[in-house]
Amino acid sequence: MFNSVEYTWFDADEFNDSDWEWRQELYTTINVVEELAPNVVFLFYPTASKRYLLSFEPREGYSMPYLRVMVNGQDKYAVITGVAKDGRWYYPMDADSLHFTKESVKLVLTYGMKSRLYDQRWPNFILSDDGTGYPQEFDISLIVVGKYMGTSDSVSVDVLAERILERLNIALNPGGIKVRKANVLYAKDHPVYGSDFPESEPVVLYRDMKMRHVSIDSLAMWDGHIGEFSFVLGYYVDDQETEMAGFSPEPGNLFYYTKPLACAEVTYLMDYVVDCMMSASLVTHWKKGDKQFSSRDIASTALHELGHFFGLKHTSPTGIILNGDGTDGLSDTPACSVVYPVASIARECDDYGYMMFPQLTTAYEYATFTPQQMEIIRTYLSSTPHK
Repeated sequence: MFNSVEYTWFDADEFNDSDWEWRQELYTTINVVEELAPNVVFLFYPTASKRYLLSFEPREGYSMPYLRVMVNGQDKYAVITGVAKDGRWYYPMDADSLHFTKESVKLVLTYGMKSRLYDQRWPNFILSDDGTGYPQEFDISLIVVGKYMGTSDSVSVDVLAERILERLNIALNPGGIKVRKANVLYAKDHPVYGSDFPESEPVVLYRDMKMRHVSIDSLAMWDGHIGEFSFVLGYYVDDQETEMAGFSPEPGNLFYYTKPLACAEVTYLMDYVVDCMMSASLVTHWKKGDKQFSSRDIASTALHELGHFFGLKHTSPTGIILNGDGTDGLSDTPACSVVYPVASIARECDDYGYMMFPQLTTAYEYATFTPQQMEIIRTYLSSTPHK
């Protein structure tokens, strides 16, 4: 397939972003599996891999579109003629031939080589690489925002960080992934946003990204720690719908730039405006003044939220009759066949005890990831520059 691919080149000045009215720009990682909306522009950062393959299912009644590949900062762009095979449309991309660098790559589907945007959905869209990417090991940062409110077993922040490190390695080591070290940072010491987080006041986190103070996620932009997977530790999550032990984007956008940028410059917009999504969030309490979590609870929550950051979904949604059908698209994760979130019947769920079960349970302390979940995590790491 790669040997037969056709690239047609055009000067970059023949393409003007302002001439296009796309609905959204989506920034994500390699090996994403989604159904993308019409008029989407897809952006990704190349890995060390030499080959990439984009594919999706055909739309009945439509001819195969062309794929426009634009590397940021280059004076030419390529148009790829797709290949139809086994009920899918494929677009092979050779990194050397397309002059990929570490700069972002923008992918646009069009009806013709220089015509209007493809305005249909991209069913079962997959972008994969050849697996020769970034290493399967990384560092984490535990960033304490405001006053540390403690745990039910009265451990220090340093001990909490070590327990998170231990829990992550217990779950990830069997899949060939290693977390090297956990760095403890205090938001009050941040070179740009430190004044927003005095050590004397606890900080409440907000699940709605539109409501969160922009500097929460900007804490990931910290000299000496850029490229680490960051956990922000606050007091509790202020959410109108439910109490929660933590949250994370799905997948997360790991900050890996050499100079600080405004959040809007590193986050691409989808259907709604967000600030930044560069860290997972943890809390010490279920809600204000009530139910303090243990260090083991927080460590297991960190593992669950890191799963989301790597692109994993919950195995079951809450409050819905599922009839055994999973929601993450993986064949080795069962789903709940009863209606909950009633805690008393959570144990009846087939996925109770799985790491991506949507409730914090005592089983979390021993849960790990399934082989298919682990493969998604490995692919995220191989495709995402990190420290």
